[in-house]
Amino acid sequence: MPWEQYRYAAYARRFGWTPAQVDELPLVTEPWLFPIVSAMDEADARRQEQAQADAERRHKRMSGVR
Repeated sequence: MPWEQYRYAAYARRFGWTPAQVDELPLVTEPWLFPIVSAMDEADARRQEQAQADAERRHKRMSGVR
C-alpha cells in the first residue's frame, strides 16, 4: 500500500482532515501526531476505567448501607 494514500486515509479517518490539511503538516510534527494521540487515548481510557471502578465501589458501598 503506498504510504501517501494510506497517510491521507489515516488522517481523514482519525481527524477528519482533507488531503490539503495533511499536506500542510510540518515535517517535524507529523511523525509525532499518532504516537501522541495514541498516548492521550490510552490515558483517557485509563481515567475512564478508574472512574467506572470508583463508581462501582461507591454503588456497592451505598447498597451495603441499607
